Amino acid sequence: MVNDNDLRNDLAWLSDRGVIHLSLSTWPLSQEEISRALKKAKPSYSSEQVVLARINQRLSALKADFRLPATLQPISRALRRGLVRHSRQITR
Repeated sequence: MVNDNDLRNDLAWLSDRGVIHLSLSTWPLSQEEISRALKKAKPSYSSEQVVLARINQRLSALKADFRLPATLQPISRALRRGLVRHSRQITR
């Protein structure tokens, strides 16, 4: 997970209020750890629901940032093959 201070602050806010149970002593956390804690969240107030929604939006945005479009995948493979061939020629 990206070292995102806003995300950490929102998680700490929810944790301090007992809405989620998540140790923030080690940072950054994996997305899986955060998702597990969010699934068990017990918000009592609308402000807590707003923060949960903001966290979920941020996690979705982070997932989207790391996806490679399908149209670029064949190009990436071709580039890798070319780089491998090129490096073999250099080492000969």
